[in-house]
Amino acid sequence: MERALRKLCLLAVAMVASLTSLAASAADYPTKQIRWVVPFPPAGASDILSRMMAQKLSEAWGQPIVVENEGAASGVVGTELVAKAPADGYTIMLGTNSTHAVNPALFPNMKVDVAKDFTPVRLLATNTLLLAVHPSLPVKSYAELVAYAKANPGKLNYGSPANGTSPHIAMEWLKQLAGLDIVHIPYRGAAAAVNALLANEVQVQLVNVPNAMPAVRDGKMRIIAQSGPTRLDEVADIPTFVELGVKDYIIEAWLGIFYPAGVPRDVAQKASDEIGRILKTPEIATRFKSLGLDPADIPLDAFATRQKADVALWAKMVKETGARPD
Repeated sequence: MERALRKLCLLAVAMVASLTSLAASAADYPTKQIRWVVPFPPAGASDILSRMMAQKLSEAWGQPIVVENEGAASGVVGTELVAKAPADGYTIMLGTNSTHAVNPALFPNMKVDVAKDFTPVRLLATNTLLLAVHPSLPVKSYAELVAYAKANPGKLNYGSPANGTSPHIAMEWLKQLAGLDIVHIPYRGAAAAVNALLANEVQVQLVNVPNAMPAVRDGKMRIIAQSGPTRLDEVADIPTFVELGVKDYIIEAWLGIFYPAGVPRDVAQKASDEIGRILKTPEIATRFKSLGLDPADIPLDAFATRQKADVALWAKMVKETGARPD
């Protein structure tokens, strides 16, 4: 009996010490260098955004943050790497709807569960897809495009950055909802796909804002619908799909911050709060807009809810369209 009581006392002491240590670590965090993983190659929006945010966090916390690009296998390599990292707050990543919502449906053999193996910290920004057509196509609205495509089945082509990308899956889903027969032509990257639309190799395409706006301003591309929940300022005169009667067709790319699962709540909260403060600065808001991103600023629990909903949405779209990666 005495031995058992002694064990209980030791266990209680250990638990108190552990909680005290946890509280201290959360209050003092960070005390050393942080590793920031970008699961994509350098120079893209994810990389630029990561380096910008990492610099601001480093300045705020007084600790170095080293950005590493692990860009392979559509982001799967970097995602799996972070999921296996220690849950101590010293490994962080820039995740996207591709890595943390779309990929599980496209790569069923992934070694991680994106809904369970990560702690969502903060959703930073979203990026709406714009439905664009070549100016030579005799349509000026979504209704006219639907009518034209149905009158000319199989005669229109649409481009995408590659098989299995968000624009590919989203366009196949739109085709199903509207009952359209438009031929898919995959390209090697977003720039090549946009160039194909400008050259009239394809007549229709879902394009993100940064890639679309220069051509729109030059009159080389016409926008007829947008996929976000509300109209963007850049294309305020263009209706959303929901406004056009395409029920529940709300599709946004997004970028957010994740820790591995198991990071102490106080540490995640501290990071989320600091990132939220940085997002509210005019400098960052301006920089986001220059990248064609719409600041979102959604914290911990709301971000987790958003991610889970998107995992389900993209799983449904991939299953029903049969989309597959290259």
